[in-house]
Amino acid sequence: MPTAEVLREFSLARAKEVKRVFERRGFEVFVAPSVAESREVVERIVPEDALVAWGGSMTLEESGIKDLLRTGPYRVLDRDRAASAEEVERIYRETFSCDYFFMSANALSLDGHIVNIDGRGNRLAALLFGPRYVVMVVGWNKVAATLDEALARAKHLAAPLNATRLEKHTPCRRSTVCEDCLGDESICSHTVITRRSVPRGRIKLILVGQRLGF
Repeated sequence: MPTAEVLREFSLARAKEVKRVFERRGFEVFVAPSVAESREVVERIVPEDALVAWGGSMTLEESGIKDLLRTGPYRVLDRDRAASAEEVERIYRETFSCDYFFMSANALSLDGHIVNIDGRGNRLAALLFGPRYVVMVVGWNKVAATLDEALARAKHLAAPLNATRLEKHTPCRRSTVCEDCLGDESICSHTVITRRSVPRGRIKLILVGQRLGF
């Protein structure tokens, strides 16, 4: 079997297992074999005129979902195009009243946990409370077997990669693993583990059968 077919079969099998586990925990889960199909899911679940926002995410960039939200029939809180630091702060706060907040995850596990690490905490604050719905778009490469493995992935892979992407002066850029630094440029101030969606269906997972993000 060609490599592409092997990866496709494996990623979809893993996504179906994740769907089974997380639906038991109150999440609404969609399986999208490709990024094109992930965008179709977004168009299906987000109504016209909904107020939408997002947290920092390479997955949303690579999947085209951020562009879809910008050009679609939605009202958008777009901090990336803010004209000043004051406008960014305003958008951060208005995000808590949006209808749909989009983000990805640093890792999720087959035993039913989602792991996210944040620097400032605005992304995780919106995950925990505020927006009516949270939509997480996650590539199959972020799925780990256990919570411990998901934590390790978030801490020792996703965080150093994001520190490099953001050009932060942190030890992990040199060592490529977390050094538990306490410097002002650390992007690892908050770690959140999500094991249930409350209310049921508030958090929606779109599992994509492609590698996306870090």
